[in-house]
Amino acid sequence: MVGVFGRANRRVGEDVYGMVAESERNDVATELPAQVKSFDAKKQQVTLKVLHKPVFNGQEVDFPDLLEVPVDLHRGGGFVMSLPIKEGDTGMVRFGSRDQDNFQTSGEAKAANTRRFHSFSDGRFVPGASPDSKAMADYDADNFYFGTDDHKNGVRVTPQGTVAIEGAGESAFQIMEDLMTILETSNDIEGPGFTPGVRAAIAAVKARLAKMKFR
Repeated sequence: MVGVFGRANRRVGEDVYGMVAESERNDVATELPAQVKSFDAKKQQVTLKVLHKPVFNGQEVDFPDLLEVPVDLHRGGGFVMSLPIKEGDTGMVRFGSRDQDNFQTSGEAKAANTRRFHSFSDGRFVPGASPDSKAMADYDADNFYFGTDDHKNGVRVTPQGTVAIEGAGESAFQIMEDLMTILETSNDIEGPGFTPGVRAAIAAVKARLAKMKFR
């Protein structure tokens, strides 16, 4: 930390330069944890509360809310992974090293409109960062998983190539296997269709699938 090398009523040049350099470093914003206060799904922008308090003159102060911050999505090759971002979700807000207005409006390479440098106006929100107190329970360290963070509803893929689609306490492939078993083992056919007992079993399997159906 920079100290005062000179007497109380004067400062030597090295000390002044050091204080200026430290002040500049303290003003550089790179990345900070943040919490969502609201989300505009149409614009994919959030209002954020920064989860950090700078200290000025020995006192902690609050950051102002960051408004209309673009959300960075996993996107490429014509595919995207979207998230139903909610109030209270946490992540990291990253501040660009230069003014990003032109990129945000046109997506093209252009000279910056201003000389902003690591400005709070050039933040981008990356959802997902969370404190240790919210570490995911039952983390699947062996397979790819995409779904709810309680691991009750989602898609799981193993390195061996097997796939599970799980939801509402059921597995889609298990339900289809059960249906095939009913059809395979049933000899109860009356005229143009199955007996009432077989039809009831098929209806029960259909109802299990319906619980998992999205729309």
